Amino acid sequence: MQNNIETVITLDENKYKKIKEIAEERRKSVSQLIEQTIDDLVSNLSLHDNDSASKDFVNPLLDIVGICSTGLGDAALNHDKYLYGRDTK
Repeated sequence: MQNNIETVITLDENKYKKIKEIAEERRKSVSQLIEQTIDDLVSNLSLHDNDSASKDFVNPLLDIVGICSTGLGDAALNHDKYLYGRDTK
């Protein structure tokens, strides 16, 4: 059996409205959304040998780095030229 601990958080009105809106879109309660978000965050943190939480967050967006090749050797330097057809400098 899992022991739950109740806690209180304080949010400014704008944050609460946004969280409530997201929760409603996902058909969840605010509590469920916050708990799921914490679960997702914790699952992305790794623990060091000394049992302290790591500040290294694995960003899933980094997985897209290097997934395509343009064949252009200077794409990083001249990306505006290739994207917009002109130099934006």
